[in-house]
Amino acid sequence: MHDEGMLELRKRNTYLFAVATAFIGFAFATVEHIISNYYDSYGITAVQRGWLEFPRELPGMLLVFISGLLYFLGSAKMGVIAMLLGVAGLLGLGFLTPSYYVMILWLFLYNTGTHLWMPVKAEIGMSLAVEGKTGRQLGRFDMIYTFAGLVGGSLIYLGFKQFSMGYTGTFLICALSLIVAVFILSKIKTIHKPEKEKIKLVFKKQYLLYYLMCMFNGARKQISITFVPWLLIRIFHKTADNMLLIGMASSALGIVVYPLIGRAIDRFGEKKVLAVEALLLAVACIAYIAVNSTSSLVSTMVIAGCILDRMLTYAGNARSTYIKKIAETQDDVLPTISTGISLDHLVSMTIPALGGYIWEAYGYRYVFVGALLIAIINFILDNKMKSIPIEKQESLSL
Repeated sequence: MHDEGMLELRKRNTYLFAVATAFIGFAFATVEHIISNYYDSYGITAVQRGWLEFPRELPGMLLVFISGLLYFLGSAKMGVIAMLLGVAGLLGLGFLTPSYYVMILWLFLYNTGTHLWMPVKAEIGMSLAVEGKTGRQLGRFDMIYTFAGLVGGSLIYLGFKQFSMGYTGTFLICALSLIVAVFILSKIKTIHKPEKEKIKLVFKKQYLLYYLMCMFNGARKQISITFVPWLLIRIFHKTADNMLLIGMASSALGIVVYPLIGRAIDRFGEKKVLAVEALLLAVACIAYIAVNSTSSLVSTMVIAGCILDRMLTYAGNARSTYIKKIAETQDDVLPTISTGISLDHLVSMTIPALGGYIWEAYGYRYVFVGALLIAIINFILDNKMKSIPIEKQESLSL
């Protein structure tokens, strides 16, 4: 294909991927805002809440095998399959969930879709970036995702407040949004197919630091995802519409912050961005540990920490761009990212269960003491990264 044709195809794919990202963000971000309250509707304990992360995060651990089976399709078609899994899971959660254990099965299916989307969106996003601006491109897509999540959260908030819509209506609307994303992703044309028809579990010595960063990031991240909303729901008695408002505030800030994070990755490098992320997350953990009442001031402090946590999640793009820079070959990128996500989720499945027992036995503060220690380890690992200011590769396969 001539350079001019390649440029036009890249522009077309960028537009389609941006629109698809908006519909995906509408669905995934909205579900994320209310899912902890949905779990709470089953009347579960902190220990049960912790154990619920095992089936929820199992798809992440299995990701390297799932993506390996589907790698021959290319990233865009893998994205289509991810969305279809998400649709099936949401419809099951909304309409076919008579018991807690049946709910877990549908949750597993939904999260298989969300986890498969993780490496796919990273690879497609990086493939559409020009040299030296990968972080900015990922930041733009994150901004679109977040803005769509803000729109989704606003509509669902009105549904909860004005029309008593509930979880079934929410899951149905989000499933319809993913169906639109399926149609759009199917229109993305492949520039060239992967050289290999399938990928295998990739463990290489030069990627060891990346694997360790993924594991410790997964541990700290999962404590935040699981127990910060649980702190707000169980200690501060925040309802589903309250959590939607918090999610909407996070999304509104993210529209500004996420592109800035992307630019920071390009300007300052992955090492500095991830080090700052670890330090700020340590500050958030200290705020959670310091909670000593349910006053409005303390509640505001915890909510601020929760929003900061969500903001910094997208600094994780720096791990993807780092792998893009140090990868031996183009075909190492997706399998290495998938392996990293699998290791991340191997830890993510077990840490919340331990955290649930600690919460019940010793109180919530000690859960966040553990998160603080992990954030410190993250900071140490981040500072061992190589500083690579210039990108090695211009594009990846779709």
